[in-house]
Amino acid sequence: MIVTDKNQSGLALVVVLWVVASLALLVAAFNASVKGSAVLVASEASLAQEHALINAGVELAVAQLTLVGKDVRWQADGKAHEIDFAGTRLKIRISDANGRIDLNKSNSALLLSFLTRHADTPIQAEEIRDRILDWRDDDQERRGKGAEDLEYQKAGRTYGAGDTKFNNVTQLRDVLGVSYNLYKRLRPLITVHNSNGLINPLSASREVLLSLPLIAESEVSEVISLREQGANNKTEIFKLLAKSRKWLNISAGPAYVISIEVRAKDGKYGLPAEITILRSADNQAPYRVLDWRI
Repeated sequence: MIVTDKNQSGLALVVVLWVVASLALLVAAFNASVKGSAVLVASEASLAQEHALINAGVELAVAQLTLVGKDVRWQADGKAHEIDFAGTRLKIRISDANGRIDLNKSNSALLLSFLTRHADTPIQAEEIRDRILDWRDDDQERRGKGAEDLEYQKAGRTYGAGDTKFNNVTQLRDVLGVSYNLYKRLRPLITVHNSNGLINPLSASREVLLSLPLIAESEVSEVISLREQGANNKTEIFKLLAKSRKWLNISAGPAYVISIEVRAKDGKYGLPAEITILRSADNQAPYRVLDWRI
């Protein structure tokens, strides 16, 4: 083949165009990488800031929880407190873990009453109750509507019944038959940190109180009203709940659930972080974190 000046010029032009195109691609890739890194750095900075705000919210909640005097001290009743802090706003709630249904310690009757109120059907409530009990015991003896390893295998699960205590409330999702929607309904009302498995009527939410066996809605409304009037109505509250007395205990703590929402730039609050703390666990710190969920 004879290479002419014309051919050389054409070839040179192709090479130049190819180099220019390659450089353009490299520049574009570099710009995309820089932008991606900038977004990642901004995202990480935002997460770090939110984490710091949540930490500050926990410290504020613990401080308010330990103040002397019921008129200034925040009560562990789930009431929302809004505070301006570090250029934003925090919404903080404190709940007594003894005001929640405990997956490990609540007895069969309390679990069934609780689940009957929130499950889709009474049969589903019995199934979930028996399966929770089968999960937390250490044997392979299936309760009436319960589930042990064999039932989990038949359902195609790669695991069996826990045969031990629940480590955290999210494990309820692993119990056979617990749908995501049911879990979402139960999530704000359950714990694994109740001290004795009984319910503190001075701090339990309306929904938890309504879940007690042998309770009437009118009685719960009156209990809530008495609580709002002041803490000196303990005797009257226990009289109102006399039928459910065996599931009640007046002790509070030492575990508390702190819910914190951080207000974003658009004025809306983000998803709540939920931190469970143990107060006065030892002499080294005023509290210890038991669980942290965002």
